[in-house]
Amino acid sequence: IVGPSASGKSSLVRAIAGIWLPVRGTVRLDGATLDQWSPEELGNHVGYLPQDVQLFDGTIAENIARFEPQAPSDKILAAARAAG
Repeated sequence: IVGPSASGKSSLVRAIAGIWLPVRGTVRLDGATLDQWSPEELGNHVGYLPQDVQLFDGTIAENIARFEPQAPSDKILAAARAAG
């Protein structure tokens, strides 16, 4: 997604990723609202890399596995190592 500064790119992506809930209307992916997608399935299709890194409530492991809550610990550790 490209556009001029302050045009809403980050807000749109936060809404698509389910990080922000829309004040009005709904966000749909493939015709389904976000609450119709499981976090695991949504995570397979939507990536989010914010300009400013922020952690969600929970542990570092929970943040890494946000879209795959049942991820095995070896997979979480591998992702952490790959991130540096």
